[in-house]
Amino acid sequence: MKKKLTEIIKQISKGESVDLSLHNLKSDLEKIADRDEKDLYYSIIDLAHKNNESRNFITELSKGNFETQAPENNPYIALFKQLQTNLNHLMWQIQRISEGDLHQDFSYLGDTSFYFNKLIFTLQERKLVERALKESEQKFKTIIETSPDGIAITDLDGKVEFVTAKIVSMWGYDYEDEIIGRNALEFVDPSFHDKSVFFISEVIKGNLTGAAEYLMVRKDGSKFYSEVNTNVLRDGNDTPVGVLYIERDVTQRKEIEELISDQIDQLSQLNATKDKFFRIIAHDLKNPFNSLLGLSKILSDSVKNGNLDQIQQYANSITEAATHTFKLLENLLDWSRLRSNKLNTNPHRFRPSEAINAIISQADQQAKAKGIQLLSKIECDLEIWADQDMLKTVLRNLVSNALKFTGEGGTVQITTQCIKHGIQFGISDNGVGIRKEYLDKLFRIDSKLSETGTARERGTGLGLILCKEFVEKNNGKIWVESELGKGSEFKFTVPVK
Repeated sequence: MKKKLTEIIKQISKGESVDLSLHNLKSDLEKIADRDEKDLYYSIIDLAHKNNESRNFITELSKGNFETQAPENNPYIALFKQLQTNLNHLMWQIQRISEGDLHQDFSYLGDTSFYFNKLIFTLQERKLVERALKESEQKFKTIIETSPDGIAITDLDGKVEFVTAKIVSMWGYDYEDEIIGRNALEFVDPSFHDKSVFFISEVIKGNLTGAAEYLMVRKDGSKFYSEVNTNVLRDGNDTPVGVLYIERDVTQRKEIEELISDQIDQLSQLNATKDKFFRIIAHDLKNPFNSLLGLSKILSDSVKNGNLDQIQQYANSITEAATHTFKLLENLLDWSRLRSNKLNTNPHRFRPSEAINAIISQADQQAKAKGIQLLSKIECDLEIWADQDMLKTVLRNLVSNALKFTGEGGTVQITTQCIKHGIQFGISDNGVGIRKEYLDKLFRIDSKLSETGTARERGTGLGLILCKEFVEKNNGKIWVESELGKGSEFKFTVPVK
């Protein structure tokens, strides 16, 4: 018996279970006669039971069963019951923390409270950071949503990852899902693809910054101009990871710029017209009248002296000066009516030969006076639809110019040939030709080109300008081909219908 009790006490001291040992011992207790010895044995057995109860209770606590029932009347379990209470309260506090209540005190846990309090402090700081981050995100979202510009983000390959509602609307779409995942070049007009690829690649390399203008294409195919500021997005290692675009529709601005540019051009034209008009009045008209007055007085004196040769010479000079002045006034009148929009076209059907023959008849005397052959080669004589008076004015000025800049023994020829939807006229000569730098200025009102003819003939300064405007009023176009020293050919078109 003593050996069995000793073994049970050893088991208790090791914290081992003694249930089996006690079961075997109970059958032997009734055989003991000595009461004191028997009481001692029962005390040991009671101690063993309480040890088992304590051990089982601790085992349940270690499993997390903090609600397990503690044994009653067990003096050894008091500390563990306090632990159970603390653990239950701790679980409740942890639940409160998970729900966001960080006002918890863990001082009852002794040294362990330091770590719990540090955890609470960290969580409180994190909550403050999260609140600040949320407020920052809300501000950022508000700024983006109220921005007058659209914002988009792509990866380095150009695939769209993010767009604002402004971009969706600007590009003519209803939902951002219609844009996300597509390449940004799909929304740029093909004529601007090379520019876009070059600019973005240089921005990523760090060689370019700032804005560029592109022609964009909406979902419905319509187009608009946008100004795009581009910047690179980088990670914590300063490695490029994406591209940020801030885009603004500048179509209205472009239209205003073009309108201003057109108005500046119109103003420049008006100033040039004014300058040309005053130059003609002050110089081109004044000189012929001075010549007429001077020649008239000399002619009058020659008549008194009866010098017939001088009279003939001066009479011819007066005729030439009067003819030049008449041409100038005629052109000036037509030009003035054009400027005031009082010269309207009166188109009708007629054959080119009708106008050409009339002009050759008028210019024949001038050609013979300079020893020049004036020819025509009409390869196409279909009826045209134009203002005949304007067409004759164009032919007259161009033939007059050709005769003026062709020397004795030269040739001036008027030709026609059929082209698609019309007839092309050509007035060619083998005269002095035109300087290459003058070719682009011949039909401009703001140019001040002045060349005298081979017989020192003077021009009116308005002939070619009138030709251009008359041809364009009849839905044609005019141009010149020339080589210095070899001659020139002025060409213009007139529609058949």
